[in-house]
Amino acid sequence: MADIALGVRPPPFVLPSYSLTSDLLSFQRCGLQYRMTGIGRLPSSEPVQMWFGQFIHGVMEEAYRRFAAHPLAYASGWADAEIDEIIVLIDARLSAQGLRAWEEKGRELGYERARVAVRELGADLFPLIHRAEVRLTGSRRLDPPRAGVERYEIAGVVDVITYVELTNPDLADNSLVRAIRRALGGALPNEFEVIIDYKGTRRPAERGDPFGEIYKWQVQTYGHLRGQQEDSLPVAAGMVLYLNELYPSAGDITKLRKEMREGTADIVPAAGSDAERILSGRGDATHDRLPIAFRLERAIRVYPISGATIREALAAFDGVVGRIETCRASERTTGQVISAWEKNASDEGTCAACDTRTVCTAYRRENEPAVPGLA
Repeated sequence: MADIALGVRPPPFVLPSYSLTSDLLSFQRCGLQYRMTGIGRLPSSEPVQMWFGQFIHGVMEEAYRRFAAHPLAYASGWADAEIDEIIVLIDARLSAQGLRAWEEKGRELGYERARVAVRELGADLFPLIHRAEVRLTGSRRLDPPRAGVERYEIAGVVDVITYVELTNPDLADNSLVRAIRRALGGALPNEFEVIIDYKGTRRPAERGDPFGEIYKWQVQTYGHLRGQQEDSLPVAAGMVLYLNELYPSAGDITKLRKEMREGTADIVPAAGSDAERILSGRGDATHDRLPIAFRLERAIRVYPISGATIREALAAFDGVVGRIETCRASERTTGQVISAWEKNASDEGTCAACDTRTVCTAYRRENEPAVPGLA
């Protein structure tokens, strides 16, 4: 009997998967940092940004779960003791996963923002949510292919509200409903949805801040993914909630004042209002002196979604995936990590929380000679 050659099973093909937040947005912040903490899974010595993002989202999720189970129990508001109970629960849960605020000042700031988010934003947000934590996935063709990759998967999670909640006359004075109606304006489908995404950051400036455009692309992509699901209605808009605006730090207020002077802020206080008087420098600008109505307006941003805006966003993220795959291929080819990955040393906040800055060739502060102990 003749020998029979046995074939070798080819290695399994794994479709590259990218989360819109932990992959695409992280790479946009800094490619090298993404390589180390995202792909390499190297734990950060001070994971402040990661802790706050997961902490505030976890608090909102737990608070909504309790509201959905017994909505009438919260008709008159939230008890401070219950909010603090949720905060301690979520912080302990993250601590068990190795995520901590590390500095007491940062933890207390996160706690205060969570309290205001549940008390002030939750009152308007929770009654609107039709479905929470909707998981979104879909695949995209990468054209042209990069580094041998022809397709990739994108994923994300959103909350969903529908036309039923938005047309409820009892919610006509709801701050989120008003913002959605202003943004959508004209004729709408008889049935539609609005998706919601949370950001543990301040509202980006209208001009000059690249993350404002990235967040817009992100919510458009979420709208596309949601529209592919069988149980979806036409997605008319995406809402981004910038939770830091509910309890701005001194640094946040300083940045807002600068943007107001430069004319790059899209939401500014009305002339003669208390907020205008405070932010113009004629009053003590602290979070509790700024009216909550103004803080809510700053926190809520609505982006109409259409076929044209979705195509623009998908093309933008195709480009980001292509850049990631190019960096991966460069590392495989050269065996070098630092030189293979894009870097972004222009965002001081990102660099401040990055352990890799000590070897990063783009972060000049770490490369300039300094006398030990005096740097």
